[in-house]
Amino acid sequence: MAERPAVFTVAPWGYRVLTPALVRVLPVGNVARGFRCVTLIGLTVAGGLLFLFLRRLGHGAPAALVGVAAFALSPPAGQAIRNPFLAEPLGIVLVLAFLLALETGAAAVHLFARRATLAATLSSVYGLYSGFELCEAAAIPGKEDYLNSEKYEIRAWDWDRPGNIRQHITRLNAIRRDNPALHQLSNLRFYNAFNDQILLYGKMTRDNAILVAVNLDPNHAQSCDFEVPLWEFGLPDHGAIDAEELLTGARIRWHGKIQRMHLDPHANPCAIWRLTPMEAQP
Repeated sequence: MAERPAVFTVAPWGYRVLTPALVRVLPVGNVARGFRCVTLIGLTVAGGLLFLFLRRLGHGAPAALVGVAAFALSPPAGQAIRNPFLAEPLGIVLVLAFLLALETGAAAVHLFARRATLAATLSSVYGLYSGFELCEAAAIPGKEDYLNSEKYEIRAWDWDRPGNIRQHITRLNAIRRDNPALHQLSNLRFYNAFNDQILLYGKMTRDNAILVAVNLDPNHAQSCDFEVPLWEFGLPDHGAIDAEELLTGARIRWHGKIQRMHLDPHANPCAIWRLTPMEAQP
């Protein structure tokens, strides 16, 4: 394989092209040493990519290191080191690189969703540049400007391409339309969330009350206790209030001022609740 990579040998090794080609060009002296070097390098790179992938999923550095150690001590990794001719470590590298790329793209989607939520709920009016719904964010090198914006040209966008947040934007616009509290700016109030990575704020009118929580950490899930502003409704600290999560439709009844939330940047980076005092319900 390594002496003549272009020549087909016995299946399945005959289909291996990349690893034998790398072994052939490595200045290691002989084929056996070349396969062993490629295997060790491939497993090392795979471990690094696995660490980055686990961190991207929201795991802490200690947990990610445990995952890498489990991979390094696993029987398949041991077999690859003992039998470098039969292993395909570069395949593991390519798979992990692909998974990391997919998760990075997913993270960008949630990042754009979070930005849209902040803009749509903090301000009484907001706008989007064309392409925001598609998470278009390529920058002009050396400038704080978007490369593919419509500032200087009219672009034809594929609005159905993967990785878009069109449904989220549609839902945000529906929430803004149905809740008059979001039509104003002077009624913005910030409330206590006992975690610096979570922003908690609300807007209220006489007949409408919205509470918004946003995870500001793009990589890790965040949890915290927070204060439900019962005092805004003239309720005591032990009072109860109904909350409807407008992004998911989930309903809950909160009893007491102190509640707990969990926001995962890869699943639910933000939450928008409509609060209704029990005595105000029809």
